[in-house]
Amino acid sequence: MLNRYRESIYIRVKKDQFHILNCKTNCEHIEISTTPFSTQRLAIGDFFAAIKTLSIAISNVISKSMFKLPPIIIMQQQYLCEGGLSGVEERVLLELTHNIRPYKVYVWQGAELSRQDILDQLYKKNR
Repeated sequence: MLNRYRESIYIRVKKDQFHILNCKTNCEHIEISTTPFSTQRLAIGDFFAAIKTLSIAISNVISKSMFKLPPIIIMQQQYLCEGGLSGVEERVLLELTHNIRPYKVYVWQGAELSRQDILDQLYKKNR
């Protein structure tokens, strides 16, 4: 019931960068890491550099209200994900969002979602 008041944040992981969309406010931000966090084999090879970059990116799109509800996060890795993600890669994506203190985190594997797909909660239907 309260989910309609929550912000839905769509995070796409690319090589050394995060593309973030706040679907409630339609605010978008791309944050390129000053310290590369991707390696030749892993999209998130340096966990702490990725956390720092994600924190900066999230602060640019999430509302600053004191009374905001924890957001719903949809994570999608779009780099080095051919054949799907391993359990370890999914866990890394989940752990990256810990500092955001989300209400719920979904790891999406599939075609890129549109803002409307997220508002329609497509990420829940095709799990």
